Amino acid sequence: MTRFEAFLLLRRRVRDRNLVRRCLAAEAVMEDLASRLGGDPGTWGLAGLLHEVDAEFTGSNPRSKGAVAADIVRSDGGPAEVVRALEGFRGPGPHADVLTRALAAAVPAVMILLDLAATPKDLEGLDGGEMLGALDDPSVAPEASRARVHDLNEAGLETGSLLELARGAVLRVASDVFPG
Repeated sequence: MTRFEAFLLLRRRVRDRNLVRRCLAAEAVMEDLASRLGGDPGTWGLAGLLHEVDAEFTGSNPRSKGAVAADIVRSDGGPAEVVRALEGFRGPGPHADVLTRALAAAVPAVMILLDLAATPKDLEGLDGGEMLGALDDPSVAPEASRARVHDLNEAGLETGSLLELARGAVLRVASDVFPG
């Protein structure tokens, strides 16, 4: 599956523009995480891009999220690593691979950053303390799992470093992520 095919699949399945923007942000973060943690940026980017491909189908049954995304991606010829990450990232166990744990950490980090910043300028202006403080503020991206943001600590990427990396990645694709 090429990136173009994955994007078309996402656009065919997800109509909500804000959700598509969040997927684009997650793709950028996952690409940068792959570079940092020794993964393949193309494969990891696909996982980020497609993590919500099932959102509109599973809205009334959130327990099926992830499994449905994995089935959709599998049936469209997506890489096995991406399918595995989509199946497991919403509740990765202690033995999950680094791609799955990275996706589990990246998605809530993106949700928090996008809730904190309405524009690229807002995002640029955030300092590390503000980003870390948002983890303790339940009013910021209340649906984001705070515990998951810490999933890469044992892989050697501290939470503050993850948030800094995520901010840089989102800024890199700001023209695609922020409405303008």
